[in-house]
Amino acid sequence: MVVDASANSEKFVRLSIVSLVGLIVLLLGVLALHPTFDDLKILSSVFSIVAIFLMFMVGIRNHTLPEKSLPLLITLLVVDGTLIRLALAWFFQGNYDAVSWQIAADRYQQGLNPYSGHTRYNSPPIWFWMLGAFKSIHNHFPKASFHFVFCSFLTLIDLVTLFMLAKIAKRQNIPTYIGPLFFYFNPITFLLTGYQGQFDSIPVLCIILGLWFFLSRPGKEGAILFWACCTFGTVIKQIVFFETLVALNTGFKRITTRLLLFGLTSAVFGMLLMFYWDVAKDDILKNVIFYSSYMLPYGISTFFKAGFIKWGFIAGLVLFPFVIRKFPVERQLLVMMLFFLVFTTGVGVQYFMLPVALGALMPSLGLRIYTAITTAFLLGNYYNLHIQALSFIPWNAVWIAAVLWLVLELRSCPKKFPITCVR
Repeated sequence: MVVDASANSEKFVRLSIVSLVGLIVLLLGVLALHPTFDDLKILSSVFSIVAIFLMFMVGIRNHTLPEKSLPLLITLLVVDGTLIRLALAWFFQGNYDAVSWQIAADRYQQGLNPYSGHTRYNSPPIWFWMLGAFKSIHNHFPKASFHFVFCSFLTLIDLVTLFMLAKIAKRQNIPTYIGPLFFYFNPITFLLTGYQGQFDSIPVLCIILGLWFFLSRPGKEGAILFWACCTFGTVIKQIVFFETLVALNTGFKRITTRLLLFGLTSAVFGMLLMFYWDVAKDDILKNVIFYSSYMLPYGISTFFKAGFIKWGFIAGLVLFPFVIRKFPVERQLLVMMLFFLVFTTGVGVQYFMLPVALGALMPSLGLRIYTAITTAFLLGNYYNLHIQALSFIPWNAVWIAAVLWLVLELRSCPKKFPITCVR
């Protein structure tokens, strides 16, 4: 029997559109009935199931969807992704980190520094200054929670990231719905942005923006902008410093140039901390420069607790970019994010969003499996929605999914982008 592939694709798109419209109707209906937290947890689960189903179905169909239906499909993916983010932000108040952002914003309003006397702020001060601005906005709109204000901003960040992914996709002849489906409607991103309000999405945007400059502007201009964007991401959240090394390895041939520019990255990072160094030197050293995330039963920390292992991990982050420097640039960036997740000696759920945007540019079986397992984990995890029926899923389930994805990427040969040489 001969199967009409185009007819099947049309049916799949229609099913997708009906499902996405149904989610909007369901969400608006639930919100109109003054939902409980349990109602919203169920709603988030339904959104997650539909998102993962669509991702796997697109994979089975090898990304061949009819062009005429794509504008409506993309619009619905963006609308659904935005509504679920804002609904989670409005009705929930986040977790421990959200309380930390409230404390930091209050300290900013009081003219205090972000580091002294507590351990709840562990990043350079840019996010602290932004929290102060969000607090000022919140003071003018007190009916909205502070959590909703900064989560709305982070939703905007996700939308800008989506826009940049679309520009890269258009340039590289990648299907236009890839970003909306695999990044913006990905449950990992809407749970961590909408419920928790994690600002890891900002350095991710910086890296995606740098990649766009590198691909679209040949020569030294693109290389310098790539480095500058990765540097800005690093001075917002220092855990992504290794992507600066990728930018330098890819964009500059001379070792002296790389060393000079990495020195400038480090200098900018240090200069920002100097704003509070005199009054909080010891706290900055302990809680920013030498900060370690929680050693939970995840990956290496499951078996080894010795502090020196952390330094081996950092050495790996410094050295591994040189091992993979012949890979296409977009794969280098993704592989380093996965390397971080696989070998980290401390973990937080916010780290799980790091590879998703880059993965959306080259959606693979690894990304789909990682999304499905990580979503189930987040829905049941204490730090996220904490649905009891899913709370049995261990941290190491996500680690195993990250290991699998990393292995698949390292074994992957096709060069997605033409610009892979040192300039």
